[in-house]
Amino acid sequence: MLREAAARDVPDARRRLHFAFWRRPAALEGVDAVDTLVLERTRLDADGRVVGTGELERLPVQLVLRSIGYRSIPLPGVPFDERAGVVRNVEGRVVHPDGSVAAREYVVGWIKRGPVGVIGTNKSDAAQTVRHLIADLVAGGAGAGAGAADERPDIEQVWAARGFRATSLADWRAIDAAEIARGVAAGRARTKIANWHELLELCRQARPDSAPDA
Repeated sequence: MLREAAARDVPDARRRLHFAFWRRPAALEGVDAVDTLVLERTRLDADGRVVGTGELERLPVQLVLRSIGYRSIPLPGVPFDERAGVVRNVEGRVVHPDGSVAAREYVVGWIKRGPVGVIGTNKSDAAQTVRHLIADLVAGGAGAGAGAADERPDIEQVWAARGFRATSLADWRAIDAAEIARGVAAGRARTKIANWHELLELCRQARPDSAPDA
């Protein structure tokens, strides 16, 4: 995709986009405002992790946008690798420092692998974890915890008893229709609804007689 974009001819282009691979931000410099971004060259170590080389370069800048939530933080009682900044796991199954599997504990995303990848990476990452989760449930082994499948309560019944319900395909379709309608009004294919309360309200409108959403 990047090669295709680089090869595309854009007449009268107003901006040029540069990708600086194998670099990571090391520092910001400036007196009254940022004017320099210090970058450190990186490489892969023997374990396949990205590490710094100590080689620095300075890039003149006028604006810096920072990613929020770059490093994960530990949760009480959950095995955490301070060096890597992830919950200790093997392909999504949480493991203790001695290598034993934590019953019914799984992770996905950055807390599983660190702050790398894109949306597509998250999808395949989640699929890997879910495959293990389902295998553990079917096997009824250590990863699934104690008890046979028919002894575990139905999750929708648990939520209903607490006054909640899961969102459904009908709810998603209501959100989808609302985003498309807002996009049409703005001359776009869709406009994403980012407010959580608005999303829940659309779900409630789709099924007005139901309990609050979980």
